[in-house]
Amino acid sequence: LGLTTAPIESMAGMVFGFRRAIVPNFVGKFSGALLAFGVGRVFLYDRVKAKLQDNEVMGLVEQSIQKKPIRMFLSVSRAC
Repeated sequence: LGLTTAPIESMAGMVFGFRRAIVPNFVGKFSGALLAFGVGRVFLYDRVKAKLQDNEVMGLVEQSIQKKPIRMFLSVSRAC
């Protein structure tokens, strides 16, 4: 759904205190991200691969990654 978790994290901090809320917040956020990645990888991989296979821009990105992987990594990491 893409909903923000900031209100829930703030409430957890207010209810349990910072020290008692930090670990459950971290575990919940990490496991949620891991679950979303796993579901996407398992159920959507073939569908996304088929859609991007004929995409001209993705072809150019793939060529750039193969030619200069470190430059592409730095470009993407700076952009995020």
